[in-house]
Amino acid sequence: LNAGLERFDEALEYEPGYASAHLRYAFIALIDGPYPAPAEPFHAATQLRARLDPRERAFLDAIAPAFDLAAADPVELVRRVSDVALRYPDDLEIGLYRAMALAWANHDREAKAALRQLLARDPKSATSWYLLAYIAGRANELDEARADIERCLELAPDAIDCLWLRIKLNAYTGRCAEMNADARRWQALKANDHGAAIAQVHALIALESDNAAIDAAEEAAAASMSVTLHTVARRFHEASRRLLAGEFSAADQILETLPIEAGFTVGDRLRLTEWRVALREEIGDPEGAAAIAGDLRLRKGSLPSSGYLMDDGILADISPMLDAVLAGVGAIDRDEQRARREAWLSDWRRRGAHHHERELWLRGYAEPARTPAEAREALARLSSFGGVRRFAGDHLLIVDAARVYLLAGRATEATELLREAVRSCLAALEPIRVVQAHALLGQSLEATGDRAGACAAYEQVLRRWRGAQPRSRTAEDVAARTAALGCELHRISSGG
Repeated sequence: LNAGLERFDEALEYEPGYASAHLRYAFIALIDGPYPAPAEPFHAATQLRARLDPRERAFLDAIAPAFDLAAADPVELVRRVSDVALRYPDDLEIGLYRAMALAWANHDREAKAALRQLLARDPKSATSWYLLAYIAGRANELDEARADIERCLELAPDAIDCLWLRIKLNAYTGRCAEMNADARRWQALKANDHGAAIAQVHALIALESDNAAIDAAEEAAAASMSVTLHTVARRFHEASRRLLAGEFSAADQILETLPIEAGFTVGDRLRLTEWRVALREEIGDPEGAAAIAGDLRLRKGSLPSSGYLMDDGILADISPMLDAVLAGVGAIDRDEQRARREAWLSDWRRRGAHHHERELWLRGYAEPARTPAEAREALARLSSFGGVRRFAGDHLLIVDAARVYLLAGRATEATELLREAVRSCLAALEPIRVVQAHALLGQSLEATGDRAGACAAYEQVLRRWRGAQPRSRTAEDVAARTAALGCELHRISSGG
């Protein structure tokens, strides 16, 4: 997808009236994200309609529902593109676009079947293998996803999308050295792509590389991005490193001043707020957490979308968590909290997210759960939302799902999720969740009678947060638990 967009860009630079390029750019940009997709290529193709062949005109009409910014209709898009594919059954390009539309709308079973049919006719379609890998990852079928992405890279070694997805898979599954190697490979293929430089910094943080190595990677990253983007990324990384080391006051000072930076995006604000609220809760300041939550909740109606209609947008939307924090201090009552959640769910479904129920459960039920009763309610609703989504790109929301299981007294299910969380390479993006995951893993192992495993998990918390400033409620609880268990701890250093 990435290479396709670049080639269409080049074609349009030389021939602005190239209607076919405008049409394909519009559709691929829609699939690749963010949403709303740029409407200019679609409107340009519409204005140049006479230059399109009959097949292309039919496809232009089919994708129109996706460019209705008032109320995009993924279901209608899929229906229309499928109709075009039926009219042109031997057209591999239209068949691939139908599979893309199905995957975009989260019709994964149909998309997978369509891609398998395409590969039977064209087994060297790297894009088809990439889409299969993406679908498998979304379904928690990570071995299958890895096999598919390896096939993509065999066919197209310079396919940035496939390399990007392998980095994400490596990050989730704890292959941090491989993640770092792929980030370097990405940089070699495309030196001006800031995504590669950021991926390398994330890998080095996960590998707990020395400060000099991380700082050198940060400096090198400056060559691939604007000054404003580099400044924001570097300050997020600095805050993350300080959070991992238990330097909470210093981290909060960095985060508090970040919004004044040029280039600070809506997505940045959501991530920053999530970190600051979690940090206030970690140091035992619920009123401070509520103040931060309330500030963003007041702005939320005027903030634009984080940029993605579907799973990425939902996974970035922390609204239900903010409401849980407000309810926790009595700023809103529980009935209001529930009403807000129902409105949030309805809004996302109205916008086309009714095929992304697992993401809605993670943000709508798992993350806000703070009590055993709320955990039981979340689990009671889980089956109707399609189960737990594990692999979720840059997010480690399986920690919230595990906390729900643990609060509900289901330690075995919690342990399985937490083992995945603690071995991930997502520390740079989820610094607080990663450390808390070790504490929760210790609790789940305690509950299942694994004293040695619990002690080992607790040791990781104390290694990072025992000397936290001003304090760490998690580390205090863990210290008491290790004393009660009589753990022999060997690797602890104050402040990490």
